[in-house]
Amino acid sequence: SKQYENLENIVKNFNEILLLCIENPGTSGQKFIDKTLLFLDKINNFKFRPKFLLCVDGGISHNNIKQIDCDKIVSASNVFQNINPKKQITNLKRILNN
Repeated sequence: SKQYENLENIVKNFNEILLLCIENPGTSGQKFIDKTLLFLDKINNFKFRPKFLLCVDGGISHNNIKQIDCDKIVSASNVFQNINPKKQITNLKRILNN
């Protein structure tokens, strides 16, 4: 979208970028905003992409984790609201590695 057309210049000197993929920061258990995937793709196509770490946070689950191309993932409520958080972390890692 037009509001992000200068994004490449804004972030070109960053070491890390956190992309928040939910509506309201600080509120756990929200749904992932699907249009964020387009934004994520834009960031991943920057010519200087190898120079920074990209972290994605918000709404991450077993349903969408494979679609998310980044260096780090934050998944709080999907893990902590699970009956077995350790097993859920293992499940998410397994999905990513397949």
